[in-house]
Amino acid sequence: GAALREFRDASGNVQQDVSGADVIVGVDGKAVSTPAALIAYLRGKQVGERVTLKVQRGGQTLNVPVLLSARPANQG
Repeated sequence: GAALREFRDASGNVQQDVSGADVIVGVDGKAVSTPAALIAYLRGKQVGERVTLKVQRGGQTLNVPVLLSARPANQG
């Protein structure tokens, strides 16, 4: 099972530590090297649009189609 842990680094930025999980390395053919780069790209998209995430899972690279949905209002 994958474990996702968020923590703050020395600068106070939230970082994610993912063990045993998929690692997102690209979206729609563009390389993304940081979670912030991915979020910045997705902010330019609309709810209902489809994007394709390129993920590394173990030794494989997979393309995963994703339908963007609205974030529930009750989640920060």
